[in-house]
Order: sequence, then C-alpha cells, then structure tokens
Amino acid sequence: MGNVLIVKIMYQLWGDVNLSTYPFNWSKIQSADEIDVGRHFEYDSDAMEMFRRWFPLVEDKIQVLEVGAGSGYFTGKLHHIYPNADIICLEPDPELRAALSIKFPDIKTIDVPLEELNLHDDFDVAVSHIVIHNLPKPLVAIERMKQAVRTGGYVVCIEPALGSRHFAPDKSVEEAFEILWQYHVIMSKRRTEALGNPERGNPFYYSYPDFFEAINLVNIRCHGWYSVFTLSDPRFNFRERKEWILRRRELFEEQQPATTKILLESGMELSKIEGAYQVLFDYFHTLEDANEEQLSHIHEQEILSRCITIGQRSGLRFDELQ
Repeated sequence: MGNVLIVKIMYQLWGDVNLSTYPFNWSKIQSADEIDVGRHFEYDSDAMEMFRRWFPLVEDKIQVLEVGAGSGYFTGKLHHIYPNADIICLEPDPELRAALSIKFPDIKTIDVPLEELNLHDDFDVAVSHIVIHNLPKPLVAIERMKQAVRTGGYVVCIEPALGSRHFAPDKSVEEAFEILWQYHVIMSKRRTEALGNPERGNPFYYSYPDFFEAINLVNIRCHGWYSVFTLSDPRFNFRERKEWILRRRELFEEQQPATTKILLESGMELSKIEGAYQVLFDYFHTLEDANEEQLSHIHEQEILSRCITIGQRSGLRFDELQ
C-alpha cells in the first residue's frame, strides 16, 4: 500500500474534529515567556536568509496566515521575511494570544482552533511553525491550511526533525535539567489525555511530503537545517547572552511553585526536586557572575533540527481525489 493511500485512510479515520470544547491550552505546558526564552537564539541571520530564499513569495503585498502563532516568536520572523505583508495570526490559546498582542498590538488574530478553521481562498501563504506535530489530527489541520489559501497559493509547515540535543556543561547540571523537564512530560501527557488519547503515532515519523501529496498540494519541496547555539560562542553579543541568562533564571524561579506541585503529584520526592533547583540556581548565578572571558569557557549548547515543507494549492479539492 502506497504512502499517500495510507495517509488518505488516516484522514478518513481521523475525520472532522471539534476542539473548541477541549480544556487544555498549550500555555499549560509552555508559557509565552518560556517559548520566547527557549527559542531566543534559534534563528540567526544566516537562517533568515535561507528563509527568504526558500519561502515561495517575495511580492510586497501578500496575505499571510500564520497558524498557531503562539507568543508571536515566529511572527517577528515573518515580518522580516515579508516586511510589507498583511499577516493574520490564528491562536486559540488566550494567554499566548495576549502575549502576541503585546508584541504586535495592531496584529489581526483569529481565536478558533486550526481544525475548525473555515476560511476559503483568502491567503497567498498559510504557514505554521512548530505546530502541526502537536495537533491530534495533523492531516486535517494541513487540509484546513490548504483550504485557506487561494488556488496557486502556498502551504508551509516548519517542523522539528530528529537530532535535537541539549548539552549541559557537567553531569549534575544535565541531570537537574532532566529532572525538572519531567514537568513538561507530565503536562504533555495530560494534554494528550484531554484530547482523547488520539492514536496518531510518533510525529517524528510523519512524512509531510506524503501529507501534502495526499491533499493534492503540488510542487512539493523540502529544506532543512540545524540551528546551533553555544553559550560560549563570541559571535553572539555578550550583553545579550547575559540578559538571556538572567531571564532564564527568573523564569525558573517563577515556575518553581507550579512545577514542584506537579512533580510532587507524580510521586517525585521533594528533596530531589529541591536539589535539582539548587543545582540550576547555582549554575545560573555562576553564569550571571561570569565575565566575557569566563563565559567563553562555559559550553552549554543547544542543537535544533528543522524541516520546512512547502506545497502549492492546485485547482482540485480533497474530496475530488479518488
């Protein structure tokens, strides 16, 4: 059985979905501040230049739909790629939408889930950034994006790929990060349960070109790259790195009560949680006190891999494909 036929069967099994009644917003897993801090160094000038080459339209006046805009992190990148575009952001999470509105007070927003989107032929480009793999029915979501663009318009999905890594400078710091990361594991599981435990497989094994072909997008192409940030790298501004360290420590302090509560509920011992926080706070204070020479010897590193899939809408509808 071919991959595209399998994907079409997946679509029929998933069918339509109503997410408006689901209580579990993404901000329960990641706050707007955590998204912004975590991705602060994700795309450098080289990455943005690649985006400008890869993104399919360069006209000044185009209509762009960003789905799952979240805190507005990638919205700023879109403004860089399309400085004169009319960008409309879809974000159903009220907390993330509030953060988005603070960054871009004049931005137009849509507050319904993507799977319930009922726009037709309104946009030149529909783009999602690190969104689709988190949705219970990814193919339905991509079909809604296709539906929202005009004939000849483009659907663009940017997704994580295998190979992301976080390297801490020593074993105790690495273990502390891992202990506190269990909060996100638990909350992600709760979100899956709130969405009805969808049987959607491992998202890292999704083939987005197959998805795109299954809903009759054409001219499909893929690009990818690694984003590498190393805390010691002198190419990054020293003051900016120091401000980022401070923001990260403050974020851990703000999240400590809620994280501790969830980890205790999971059965983790309080001493283990407190010990992890102490290790990380000591580490952060060391970073905050470090001068430029000292920071050049602290090699915490974040490596992220991204895949961008681009397809163009043809004249046929999905239900015409047999």
